[in-house]
Amino acid sequence: MKSSGILDAYQGLLVSLCKYGLPTEDLYEFSALTILKHEKKLKVQRKKELEERLKQRNAEKQINPIRARAVSTNPQATEEQKQQLLAMVASASPNGKPRA
Repeated sequence: MKSSGILDAYQGLLVSLCKYGLPTEDLYEFSALTILKHEKKLKVQRKKELEERLKQRNAEKQINPIRARAVSTNPQATEEQKQQLLAMVASASPNGKPRA
């Protein structure tokens, strides 16, 4: 209940009832409107937090871009590049043998 915000909304309702007294109109309608106001505030707050996290994540991506493997797709690649690639694969394999 605490993570969903219901508990905070309930406590806010109780505080407003104690502060201003019982409403002259329907108590249930007043309670529902108070809970809806709190829900709107909570949604705005969560949206801001998510936007901030997204900005932070995008900033981190700009600082540390993921680098793709440098494998040539050129069919006319030199033999030296092919040998370098085979050496990298052999050093990465667990048994030291090139993978087929």
